Amino acid sequence: MKPSITAAIFFALACRGEAAIRIESDRYTVDVDASNGTFAIATKPDGKCILPSGKLSGAGGTAKIVEFDDEAFGTGQRVEVTYPDGNRENVAVYAKLPFVTFRSTLHNGGSEPAVLSHVSTVSAAIDLGIPVSGITTLGTGGLLAPENNRGSYAFLSIVNPQFRCGVVGGWLTHDRGSGVVFSTVAVDTVRMQAQIDYGRLRIKLGEDADTGSTLVLMLRAFQSSRQPLPPRPRPRLQVQLRVLDALKAALALVDDLVQHPSPRVQIRMSDPVGVPGVELVDLRHLPGGFLQFVEELQIR
Repeated sequence: MKPSITAAIFFALACRGEAAIRIESDRYTVDVDASNGTFAIATKPDGKCILPSGKLSGAGGTAKIVEFDDEAFGTGQRVEVTYPDGNRENVAVYAKLPFVTFRSTLHNGGSEPAVLSHVSTVSAAIDLGIPVSGITTLGTGGLLAPENNRGSYAFLSIVNPQFRCGVVGGWLTHDRGSGVVFSTVAVDTVRMQAQIDYGRLRIKLGEDADTGSTLVLMLRAFQSSRQPLPPRPRPRLQVQLRVLDALKAALALVDDLVQHPSPRVQIRMSDPVGVPGVELVDLRHLPGGFLQFVEELQIR
């Protein structure tokens, strides 16, 4: 067997275990193994397993696939996981949403009321194809190396700045708790860890936590996490006046050209001898793009 084929087979097995079930959208393939509490996310159409070793919030669960139509996000597929302690979790993809979402429901299956301060939810290794030294994180603490990031409220991006690709994880809801995202480094691998800080979340014996405590985590893989905007020249008209008495006539002409009833006008001295200039900024383009390619118009 050729080495390249062998590598491809091992790569595929890493992304999908024997007990895994699969859901798909036009952007992602997600494999979930509820028995050992793992998942993997690959992007389409390249098939790259960018999150190869994700961990759910529990293990030893059972799973089923459900087709659904969400009022906010539209149609999709989700894997519903139920754990022995009564906790539940679902992983979902959508037809028209470029994210994979995670949502968990906490259940108190113990012998007394529970009080939770914080709950660690899903985590995932991030494979950007480069060593950890070349990876940068961006969160509420700013741009930091993964090992120096102490946590970010609401969201965290882990990116390869050289090739402008990466993964962003963010908490969509904050009704009952505060979502936090951490980055950790182990064995030259960066992991994203999601957590919910509740303060004091009380769950009555034998009951689920209130619905407000069910926060939604969204993950997205980016081909370009940092895409610069193309150069955008500021369209302007400049009027150079040789005769001061022509000021009103020139302004009327320019105003007619751009059909702008009250343009912002800046008057400046264009040369040492005191010949005035008039510059109009923030001009609106006419329908059909009459001024689309006009940067300067000299009127003398």
